[in-house]
Amino acid sequence: MLGGGPADYPDGGDAVYADSPDPLFQDGFGIGPGCQSADIDALPPVRMREVAEAFADPGERNLYSPCSPALCGAFERIIDDVVN
Repeated sequence: MLGGGPADYPDGGDAVYADSPDPLFQDGFGIGPGCQSADIDALPPVRMREVAEAFADPGERNLYSPCSPALCGAFERIIDDVVN
């Protein structure tokens, strides 16, 4: 699943749940972004993370960040999980 975790999630980073320093973003979404890149401010994956982790193999993560500069690895893992 692609959700607003940090760009190095799942390979090292952990999801961030914090208020936004931008009051308009905070008022609009009630939380700060889980990741940011030049093109996106993604919300942290609260319920999506729970669903993804419910279907993950023990000790593995299956939630990937849309803020990652290269999504090829994420799509390869997602396809591999679906096929296998």
